[in-house]
Amino acid sequence: INEDGKIENSDDLKSLIAKCVKKSGSKTKNLVISLPNSSIINKKIILPKFTLEDDLKDEVYQEATKLLTSDIYIDDVNIDYYIIGDNPKNPDEDEIMLVVSKKEKLDQRLAVLEELGFNVFIVEVEQFAFQNLLKLMKGPDFLDNTYILADCGANALKLYVFKEGELIYTKDSEIGGVAFTKDLAVNLDVQFEEAERIKIERDLSQPMFEVVEKTFLNNYSAEFLSSFSFLISATSMFELNEIILTGGMAGVPALVDTIQKSIEDF
Repeated sequence: INEDGKIENSDDLKSLIAKCVKKSGSKTKNLVISLPNSSIINKKIILPKFTLEDDLKDEVYQEATKLLTSDIYIDDVNIDYYIIGDNPKNPDEDEIMLVVSKKEKLDQRLAVLEELGFNVFIVEVEQFAFQNLLKLMKGPDFLDNTYILADCGANALKLYVFKEGELIYTKDSEIGGVAFTKDLAVNLDVQFEEAERIKIERDLSQPMFEVVEKTFLNNYSAEFLSSFSFLISATSMFELNEIILTGGMAGVPALVDTIQKSIEDF
């Protein structure tokens, strides 16, 4: 999948998904998937309360057309929405979350999964998926506290800040576990696949491993700290209750200690 969210090689992706499912041991064929934030446009809108669902849908579609650029047509996108609740400023209006995505990007993903025999019955947006995850994890505390969820993935570090149940800030940095693997491959003079094994197993018998790991983690934590400081400058200061790490890099044993130390020294 390239930077624009398009699938460049469906065969490689199918092979990777099949390997992941086999390794997980899961037997389910029903899936919930999410689209990356870069592949969607979302906006909170205010509309009058409608008695008929069709009237609301027509108005939502009118609002969606305002989000499209001149090179994108309404027939080329999927439009979805949900009613958040009453507009706090006017009980005769609803707050509505509007989401628009290109059909091409979603159809590509569905085609790959259907060829593998899966049934996709929910398509979520990445940031909303994380929001729902935290709601389940934290229960009532989610609505009272402030959390940073750091998605430490293969190609990017993504920070999501939730305050009192609402997403208030996001920040992406182009650094991830793949860069760590590449550093190992170069410094240890091994193929990428072997470097990935060394990284996952934390093979300390390899010369230079600890040096490469320490250098990468220092760079990673510096990028994390940069995003963290940008967060503080971009938003009003608040009491942070917890930082939660997820994604492949979150499994690197020394990562938590490195990030925690960088924040304590901040």
